[in-house]
Order: sequence, then C-alpha cells, then structure tokens
Amino acid sequence: MDIILRSAGAYVFLLIVLRITTHRVSRTMTPLDMGIMFLFGGLSSQAVLAGDQSITAALVAVSTIALLHIFVSTAKTRWPGLGRIAEGTPTIVYANGQWDERRLRQMRIYKGDVLAEMRQRGISHLNQVRYAIVETHGGISIMAAET
Repeated sequence: MDIILRSAGAYVFLLIVLRITTHRVSRTMTPLDMGIMFLFGGLSSQAVLAGDQSITAALVAVSTIALLHIFVSTAKTRWPGLGRIAEGTPTIVYANGQWDERRLRQMRIYKGDVLAEMRQRGISHLNQVRYAIVETHGGISIMAAET
C-alpha cells in the first residue's frame, strides 16, 4: 500500500511541476528540457520505490501511475475545470501585429520559438500571421492573416 501512495503522490507532484515548468512539446524540446525530464523521472522512481527493487514493486508503481493517468484523462471530459488545471488553456502570444510580452514571459516561450514554427509552415513574414497561439500541449498554432 505504501508504494501505491508514494506513486500517487509522485504523479500529482510531477503533474504540478511539469505544468508549472514546461510548455514545450517533444519536437521543440531543447537538450536542457530533455535533461530535466530524465532527471525528474530518475529522481521520482527512487522516491516511489524507496529502495524496494522487486519486480512487484515496480509493477505496482507503474500500474498506479497508469491508472491515475487514465482517471485524470477521463475526469477532464466530465469536469472541464480539471482539464484547465491539469493542462492549462491556449494562450495567444501574437495577435494582429503585436507581441504579448507578458504572456511570452509567463509561458517562457521565446519569439524565436514562434518564428521557427512560422518558418516550418512556410510563412516568411510576421505580416502573414494573424495569431500565434501556444496550445495546451505546448505546440504553437499559427493562424494566417487574411489576404
């Protein structure tokens, strides 16, 4: 039972920490972001298993985290507020020719991230963009300006 409680606690804690610390998706992760993710996982596993290196302990811990993830994913559809807490809401960082510097800082997103996403979509000038939106999964959506 102790492993179940530690697993659940680690899941909730990591959900909060990741929600606060990162807004990037895996394709835009920097080496620093990836290093942090690996460290979180390694450090968390030590705390969850607390020295119990049996296969049973590992299976119980993984099962607990998987069930909690399924529960949260399902609960988000029933209680949208939980989804906003767990994943956030889309955030407009560029609109009609103006950068929202405050939101860029809050999201820890650089203009260069937005510009890179534009280039990947074949957009070469900011005047071709109406909105740039940081989605809940960390991706950046670019809405083209009407021509």
